[in-house]
Amino acid sequence: MRLNEKSVETDVLVIGTGAAGCFAAMKAHDLGARVIMVNKVPWLGGSTMIARAGYSAAVGDSDPRDNADVHTLDTLRGGDYMGNEKVLKAAFHKNVDATHQLIEWGANFRKKADGRLDQGKEGNVAGHTYPRAVRVAGDFSHIGKSIMDVVQPQIQKRGIEVISNVMITKLLTVEDSIAGAVGLNWREGTLLRFNAKVVVVATGGTGHMYKYTDNPAYMTGDGYAMMYRAGGELVDMEFCDFQLGVYHPQEMFGYPPNCGIWMMSGGILLNRNGERFYRKYFPNRANEGQCLRTEINKAAAEEILDGRGSPNGMVYLNCSNVPRDWMMSARADMVSHFKRAGIDLTWQPMELAPGNHTYLGGLKIDENAESMTIRGLIAAGEAAGGWGGSNRLGGNAVGAALGLGVLAGESAAKRSGSTAMPRIVEGQVAAEYERIRGILDRTEGVRAGTIKKSVQELIQKSAWLRREEHELTAAVKELEKIGENEVPRLFVPKQGKEMQRLLWLREALEAANLAQCGEIVATAALTRKESRGSHQRVDYPNTDNKRWLKNIVLWQEKKGMGVRTEPVSITKDFLPKE
Repeated sequence: MRLNEKSVETDVLVIGTGAAGCFAAMKAHDLGARVIMVNKVPWLGGSTMIARAGYSAAVGDSDPRDNADVHTLDTLRGGDYMGNEKVLKAAFHKNVDATHQLIEWGANFRKKADGRLDQGKEGNVAGHTYPRAVRVAGDFSHIGKSIMDVVQPQIQKRGIEVISNVMITKLLTVEDSIAGAVGLNWREGTLLRFNAKVVVVATGGTGHMYKYTDNPAYMTGDGYAMMYRAGGELVDMEFCDFQLGVYHPQEMFGYPPNCGIWMMSGGILLNRNGERFYRKYFPNRANEGQCLRTEINKAAAEEILDGRGSPNGMVYLNCSNVPRDWMMSARADMVSHFKRAGIDLTWQPMELAPGNHTYLGGLKIDENAESMTIRGLIAAGEAAGGWGGSNRLGGNAVGAALGLGVLAGESAAKRSGSTAMPRIVEGQVAAEYERIRGILDRTEGVRAGTIKKSVQELIQKSAWLRREEHELTAAVKELEKIGENEVPRLFVPKQGKEMQRLLWLREALEAANLAQCGEIVATAALTRKESRGSHQRVDYPNTDNKRWLKNIVLWQEKKGMGVRTEPVSITKDFLPKE
């Protein structure tokens, strides 16, 4: 099979078309930049499309005392002080702007009689000082769809070019600046060379590095891997936001039920013995709904790992105490989904386990969302670091994605307006073309599924919600071996139609990224010798603010991976005293 070649030039290249990527593209376009968006799949939306329940925005409609600065402080505390204060403050101020823009475009948000947003009641979402939820009118389970329903027409209205079915595989650099990217159109069989003044990476997380995740299948850590290989520094990669998801029966695998909403409405968690176990771990919480996400996930994981989970290795969420009228109105869609799988939520429990939901680490950026080491490389959404810390508060993922998207677009337009079109180093392009063609031309070797399964098993075992030095050390060594011995032998079988072989090629490139991300995450987790938020070390069970109020930064060196720690970027007065 012969892969064609094509060259494309633009001021700003936006990789990813979820909320962060779309807002970055629109803002850069509105400020005068030429923008092209690329999307790995045929549709816009990314992980935004799975966002349910609502998101957080400090617009102050339910309590005028609320503002983006208070939202920032709540997030710093909720993330155990690992977040970047400047990044958070900038993102949450822009998030308010984005929310007003969505309302202007007609987003179907829940409102009061006077037209202001109905943002809930105080204490409605754990960790937030004031009510700041933005939810959909009526059925509030599809906030992501409601956002994309009004964003997509705005992309079309502006005439922003979107190239679908393109997986970006390499970032091009010249003299510590971005120069563009290389991508594969896996539907047409075309290798694309993009020349760009600015590249915005908004590729989402790396959910499928884990066995359990509610992420779309195409979330394979592409952005982290390509930024790392290009010379970008990654921060907070040991921290992952886990969320209880449905992984049994198989037809419900990965379904995100937004358990917090159910638990705040009367649902309770039980182990295989029928015990309401959260009290054992967090006796001061009034109920499961008042637990922070990391707390409830830790409790569930402990029950599962200690043998008190269901026969399928999960815990139960019993919703029989949830008011029937609420269940049949606000969550009728979910009731129907479960009923088709043979489960009646009015009396039968869901089976749940903590799965990878949102990644909290990413590119180390400044308050303009730009890389510290590569000029013109900008990150937004899950691809960016500093917005989450060790735990994210409910609603912050979409909120931060919107804010960082606006911020990224403004920075991209400013940077591109003052930058000449960079030259491309032809050797970088040739080497990447050779790598991609090599996978396709190889007649034997290792299949993508083999590597993906190995990575998932290693990460699920060593970097889930119970971590310890022996398993992490073994995982790092094994992942290094995979990267050295198996990834270079990736191949695509000759049998199969051309379109199928191109899809297999995409999956092989994804498997290489998963292996790279696995090594990065396991190394970061091994480095942090304490427990904090989603990072729980059984050999270091306590949070150590004296030694570990630090961020871990990783980067690629010629002979391996560089690792350092640096003090957290938070105003001294906000830090814990001990």
